Amino acid sequence: MLNSSIPKSLSLLKSLNVLDLSNNQLTGNVPESLSVLLPNSINFSNNRLSGPIPLSLIKGGLLESFSGNTGLCVPVYVSGDQNFPICSQTYNRKTQSSLWVIGISIAIIIVGAFFFLKRKLRNEKFKENDQSMSSSFISSDIKSFHRISFDQQEILDGLIDKNIVGHGGSGTVYKIELRSGEVVAVKSLWSKGTKDSASEDQLLSDKNLKAEVGTLGSIRHKNIVKLYCYISNLNRSVLVYEYMPNGNLWDALHKNKICLDWPTRHQIAVGVAQGLAYLHHDLLLPIIHRDIKSTNILLDVNYRPKVADFGIAKVLQARGGKDSTTTVIAGTYGYMAPEYAYSSKATTKCDVYSFGVVLMELITGKKPIHTDFGENKNIIYWVSGKVDTKEGVMEVLDKRLSGSFRDEMIQVLRIAIRCTCSTPALRPTMSEVVQMLIEADPCRFDSCKSSTKSKEMSNDFKINSTKEL
Repeated sequence: MLNSSIPKSLSLLKSLNVLDLSNNQLTGNVPESLSVLLPNSINFSNNRLSGPIPLSLIKGGLLESFSGNTGLCVPVYVSGDQNFPICSQTYNRKTQSSLWVIGISIAIIIVGAFFFLKRKLRNEKFKENDQSMSSSFISSDIKSFHRISFDQQEILDGLIDKNIVGHGGSGTVYKIELRSGEVVAVKSLWSKGTKDSASEDQLLSDKNLKAEVGTLGSIRHKNIVKLYCYISNLNRSVLVYEYMPNGNLWDALHKNKICLDWPTRHQIAVGVAQGLAYLHHDLLLPIIHRDIKSTNILLDVNYRPKVADFGIAKVLQARGGKDSTTTVIAGTYGYMAPEYAYSSKATTKCDVYSFGVVLMELITGKKPIHTDFGENKNIIYWVSGKVDTKEGVMEVLDKRLSGSFRDEMIQVLRIAIRCTCSTPALRPTMSEVVQMLIEADPCRFDSCKSSTKSKEMSNDFKINSTKEL
């Protein structure tokens, strides 16, 4: 069986009468030179020939001699029943097929290159981000105000979701247990979001922030939460405080896990007042808290109070740069002095008003805003409507408490009413409030030696206290 191409030398066999090379494996084109063999009989059927059949052979009536070669074509249309396609159509189909193959191949290459480059760029970006984050942490500015047993990396590593214990208007609070076993509270201030370290705003912001936090770090008072240090970089500012194991006053009063007795509540009131008096009167420049409320009064293991979040509004203002307004609304609805809400200008008398609301919480056990007070009414409105009668005053006092301290509670209620006077000038100063609260001490005659700091709530306790009232 022949499996080569048709040799051109066949055209030299002019005396050949019959040439039958059918049913072989001949390949390649049909030589034009075979036309010299006409009118001899030739047969190239059932081979693997390809390309155009010479027009001279077609005109010589030898078209059927090439049947069975699927790769052959004719250069022109010959007859309606021919078995060979026209060469231009075949070539077009082959060209189209080739173009499709080439196009698909190119597309695959382009897509593959795209994903390869994308993955490479993403890996480089991740690597750059990791390096940037690591560099950012390393270059973080840490300023400590007390002796500390941790480093900045240990704090930053603890800023993860599972350590979050709260969110507020100024940032997110984390409870972080250090390797030493010590627990600290960390407040991560809301980020301004700028990364332009060379901008004038950012430089001014950092300068103001350091100045304000430095002032807070210099505070030394037993009733003010201790600020251990702050950590700052372009991405965030972090304040590290001592941790208070008994949470805040709001939870102690309103979540019904325990019932603080009146001597303990009075101790809390005096401690908070002393802390605020220190901020207002004992510093070279007064510090206005701006957001006194029961959630910002933390309790240590002995339920001694410590004021938290003092000066945070000024820190946030400093973080805002030169475009920040000079007045920052930082109060909480229900505690905010009316003139502060209207004018946005904070004074020490605004803190006095807010403290008066906290006193009412301690006396009544009620939240500053409650549906019992009426629509759009607060605890001040509710108390003012009750104190005109003796029965009304008795209704105001927390019924969970022992009636043996009723007179002292009423004395503190008078202080709370003075603190929440609508006219700022008529409110006492915090130094005056401290003195008035000391005079209302329920233990000044040793009348509460046997009183516990807190009592577990029970039905018997609530019934007994109600009967005594």
